Amino acid sequence: MKFKEYLTETADISMATWNELSTTLIKNCQPFIKELRGARSLLYRGVRVIPKTYDKKSPRSDRKPRLLDTELHDILNKETKKMFGWNTRSEGVFTTNNYGNAKSWGKPAIIFPIGNFKYIWNKNTYNLYNLYDSWFDDDDILQEILKELKDYKSTNLSSFLRNPDFTVSEAIIKCKSYYLINPVWKETLLAYFSEGRDKK
Repeated sequence: MKFKEYLTETADISMATWNELSTTLIKNCQPFIKELRGARSLLYRGVRVIPKTYDKKSPRSDRKPRLLDTELHDILNKETKKMFGWNTRSEGVFTTNNYGNAKSWGKPAIIFPIGNFKYIWNKNTYNLYNLYDSWFDDDDILQEILKELKDYKSTNLSSFLRNPDFTVSEAIIKCKSYYLINPVWKETLLAYFSEGRDKK
């Protein structure tokens, strides 16, 4: 199959734009690209403003919770620091492998971490987020939350990307910077990198 067959019929897609985007990603995102072999999904994030093609972003290291109780946010930071070595709630970029889920948080955009990165992922956080909503300094619920945290994994992100479903999935990414990409490139990027065509 020729590359042009990957391109969706959208007015603002051009080969020149693709060449710039793909060259940039191949140069700067190799650790993440390796996880995309055989992928059936990318990482998506709901945002307020979609870039025309792509933007480089730097995550905050002191992220404040949007909906989560501040005290619970601090507890989760402490616990995940013990488990994974970093404060996932305040340092992480929150993503999903489900495009529809990303819509719950804004306009879906694609995330490509730049350089080396860390992550944790959970294929179904539905029950966990219900517990978050139910927590009001309740120790019994907190213990249930801590049990649910054990479902997060910090390896084999490729498995998360190969097996998308319709549950409330979550991957929290720790990186110095990342590319936020217009979702018009979703099918093109997925086909190109999941098949390893950047190596051909």
